[in-house]
Amino acid sequence: MTGMLQRLRRLLSPSEQLEVEDLKQQCRNSGATPMGECRDRAKVRIRGTVRWVTKLDNGGMEVLLTDGTGSVELNWTGRRRLECIQPGTSLIVEGRISTNEGQKVIYNPDFEVVG
Repeated sequence: MTGMLQRLRRLLSPSEQLEVEDLKQQCRNSGATPMGECRDRAKVRIRGTVRWVTKLDNGGMEVLLTDGTGSVELNWTGRRRLECIQPGTSLIVEGRISTNEGQKVIYNPDFEVVG
C-alpha cells in the first residue's frame, strides 16, 4: 500500500517539487554533501543541476548549480566557455567553498559531468 500512496503523491505533486526531490535523492546516492549543509571554507563534493551559465566581463565563466537543498555559484577564472556545461547538465563538483555577499561560491572547481 505504501508504494501505491507514493505513486499517487508523485502524480499529484507539482513538477517543481518533484524535481527538488529527485535532485536531493541524486545527491544522497552519489555520496555528495547537500549544498544546504556546506559550510564556508570547507572542502566539499557536491552534485547538482546547472540552472544558468554566464560569461563574466573579466574573461571568466559563472554557473549556478542547485541540488534542491541550496545553490552554489561555480566560477572559472580565465575560462570563457566549457562546452560540456549548459543549463540542465548534471555535475559532481569538488573544491573549497567560500561565501561572497551571502552566496556560496567555489572558484575553479574540479568537475565531472554525470548522467
